[in-house]
Amino acid sequence: MALTAPAFPGRQAAQPGWAALQALLRSPRHQAAFGVMLALLLLLAFHQVLAGAVLRAEQARAAAGQRAEAAARCTDEPAAPLRDLCQASVQAGLSLPGGPATAGPAALPQVTRASVTAVLSAGV
Repeated sequence: MALTAPAFPGRQAAQPGWAALQALLRSPRHQAAFGVMLALLLLLAFHQVLAGAVLRAEQARAAAGQRAEAAARCTDEPAAPLRDLCQASVQAGLSLPGGPATAGPAALPQVTRASVTAVLSAGV
């Protein structure tokens, strides 16, 4: 006794369609077209990943340059307490006068000479 699949309505009508599709997919021309489309898709995905990596590297390089510039401004400060506070603010990622924030949210307070002298004169 052989097992056979039950007959479903429309099953016999669907067979010629699938057979034609299978024959179409076995065609060398269609296989080559599918291969070319797949290669283009993979190249596009690679390009997107590479462009994202380049963008992140540029942002990291710009941030490092800003931190180096801020550290150089701190070493030029003649007063030792101001220089130490400036270097601490650079390490903490605070905005320094004369440049954008090196890290952290933009809402962080600006460290200026007036604010530092006010803090030092208050004895805090």
